[in-house]
Amino acid sequence: MKDIFIHVGFPKTGTTFLQQKVFEKLKFSKSFGKPKIEKNMQFIINSICKDDDITFASNKELLFEKLKLIDFKEKNIISLEEFTSCLDVYKYDLIQIQDRLFNIFNSLNKKNYRVKIILVLRNQKDLLLSYYTECYEKIRQINSKWKNFKNFLYKFKNNEEKNFIIDSFNYHLLIRQIYKFYPKKDVKILFYEDFKENIENFMNDLLMFIGDTLDSNHDLKNVKVHYSLKDKNQ
Repeated sequence: MKDIFIHVGFPKTGTTFLQQKVFEKLKFSKSFGKPKIEKNMQFIINSICKDDDITFASNKELLFEKLKLIDFKEKNIISLEEFTSCLDVYKYDLIQIQDRLFNIFNSLNKKNYRVKIILVLRNQKDLLLSYYTECYEKIRQINSKWKNFKNFLYKFKNNEEKNFIIDSFNYHLLIRQIYKFYPKKDVKILFYEDFKENIENFMNDLLMFIGDTLDSNHDLKNVKVHYSLKDKNQ
C-alpha cells in the first residue's frame, strides 16, 4: 500500500519551509511540489487549479493517464500553496479545488494507494493581514476599493460587500469539505502558532503522521517566521 500525502496549505503558514527543509529532506518519502515538480504532476495540478469547468471535464481522462505515468514511491508528498490560495485558482473557489483534487486522486484510492491530507492553519487575523500585504497588487487589481486594508475589511464587516478573499479563510467550510472526502484519521490539522512556539513538537507530530524521519543533513535552525499582530517587533 502506497501513501500519498497532499499538503493543501494554507499560504503564509510555513509552507515554503516545509517544502524546502522538511519534505525534501525525508528519508523515505518522495516530494512533489516546490521547489521542483515533474512535468506530469505539474500538468495535473495546473488543470485542477486553473482550468475552466469545460476544459477540466474534457481533460479528465488525460489527467488519469498522466497520473498513471508518475513514479510514486511507498510514501509521497504533494505540497503546493495553490490548493488554498484563492487568488491562484479558477473562480477563486477553494471548495471546487478540493472537489477536483478528490475526483482525480480518488482514482488511486482504488488501486492500493491511500490518499491523506495535511492542513496547516493560522490565526485568521494574522493570516489575512500577511496575505493581503504579500498579494496587495493582485488584490487591488481585482477591486480598486480594496486599496487599503481598512476598506478591505470595512465593507465586509458591515455586510455591504461580499469579499471572496476573506471567505476563502473560512476554515470551517474547507474542513467540512475535506471531511466529506477523507476520514478524519487520514486528515492531519496542524497550527502555525505551534510551529512558532515549539518547532520540535510540531515536527514530531507531523513526522509521526507521515511515518517518516528527516535525514542526517536536515537543518531546522534559523527558521523565518511570519509575525502576528501581537508581536512587538513586527
